[in-house]
Amino acid sequence: MPLENRFQGEVARTRVRKVLLDEWDPIGIRNIPECVDEYDSYVDQVLAIATSKLPDGGLIADHLMIIVTEVMKIQDGPELRARSRHVAELLIGSPLPLP
Repeated sequence: MPLENRFQGEVARTRVRKVLLDEWDPIGIRNIPECVDEYDSYVDQVLAIATSKLPDGGLIADHLMIIVTEVMKIQDGPELRARSRHVAELLIGSPLPLP
């Protein structure tokens, strides 16, 4: 892979990582320096959806909700759904239609 592509990939990963920590943060750890890598295991999955040929914010929001409810075992709720939709919109760059 050319160096330029690797650099762009790292920039994208860093952006997704920052958005997950600063905007999504379902467990409220954004201000704990020791926890800045808490969501790193989800970055590549989210980035793959966001950079696919047909990026779909709805898929990103749904994926984040699966992480929250099935992996983290946090109860589904309107605030978490809104936060997941907001993150998807930030990553895709346009508002999502309401369900």
